[in-house]
Amino acid sequence: MGNRNPLPCMAILMLITASLIACNILPTAPVQPQPGATLVGTINMDRAQSAQITLKVSADGQTIESVSVSFTELKCEGFSAGSSSTTVTARAPITDAKFEFKPSNIGEISGRFTSSMAAQGTIHLAFFEGKAECGTWEWSATGN
Repeated sequence: MGNRNPLPCMAILMLITASLIACNILPTAPVQPQPGATLVGTINMDRAQSAQITLKVSADGQTIESVSVSFTELKCEGFSAGSSSTTVTARAPITDAKFEFKPSNIGEISGRFTSSMAAQGTIHLAFFEGKAECGTWEWSATGN
């Protein structure tokens, strides 16, 4: 009885641990963004011909130092523009790989890092301090 091979038991334990991690049951360390990274991506919206988001991570990787959004042929309730671009330079802390901006001039942007050079989230657009409601959409961005 004392000569049992421990390898099958270890294999089963490793398989169970991997399954728990894959299902987010075991805690994992949050993703750390690449310090100084610039991530660029698209906003998946139906009220513009095209929509882009650009995020800049601080040199220490602890904050988002700016977010830029740009649109072509944007059409919202009570507001439209051929081309429009806005940069939010307020800093947003990155906590547990997540961040959130609430600039009064465009609405709200929130997201999370899925890797050191990729993030995704939502953007709620409400221009002119909420007077021109536009909606909420998902976005994703990656760095080079």
